Amino acid sequence: MVKQTADYFEEKARAGDGAFAVAFAILELAAAHRKSGAALDRLGLNYEKSDGPPGAGEAIAMELKRIADALGDR
Repeated sequence: MVKQTADYFEEKARAGDGAFAVAFAILELAAAHRKSGAALDRLGLNYEKSDGPPGAGEAIAMELKRIADALGDR
């Protein structure tokens, strides 16, 4: 249903209806926002799933801490 709505809005926007152009732009922006949030979550920067595994950024930070602790023990 959502895809059909987006398609309808895009069709009307490309036909020159300004209100539908704004609505379609908002739909596109919302989709890009969701994709950005998912990408940040995969990097471990969005904290969307607090019970999930650490993302790349978190894993790197934990490894650097482990290395620093090991070096501090010498």
